[in-house]
Amino acid sequence: MAALTTANSVEYTKYAAGGISNLVSKVWGQPVLSAFGKYTVPADTLADTCEVSFSVVPKGARVLGFIFQCDDNSAKATGTIEVGGTAASAAGAITDLSAGPVKLFIAALDTFSQTPLTADSVVSVQFADHGVDAAVVMTLTTLYVLD
Repeated sequence: MAALTTANSVEYTKYAAGGISNLVSKVWGQPVLSAFGKYTVPADTLADTCEVSFSVVPKGARVLGFIFQCDDNSAKATGTIEVGGTAASAAGAITDLSAGPVKLFIAALDTFSQTPLTADSVVSVQFADHGVDAAVVMTLTTLYVLD
């Protein structure tokens, strides 16, 4: 079997068969909205398994991805982004805060980009492995469209 030299996604195949109106409904032409949260660690450090709530996205949102930024940290803390208490990113998608400053774009898991939320949902980061130092500033921007 020969290696492919060109390939088309399902969505592009729909476009090729009948134009832009054949693409995913309610995504094309809808504005991408955002929910922003900023957290500065106080004088106490964050525990190894601390969860930080950043923002809330509304019912009907389909979460596309996240932009996470963080100051340098002394330890290699990692984190998983959650929406409504359920992992919305790969486990440990926020990687090695000691390599800071960290600037990451993290895609949401398919569950969140394909299915609208059924309730307003808190967006948080569940940290793991190591704590986060005092005075570290973190921001998390959640990108979504409304269905």
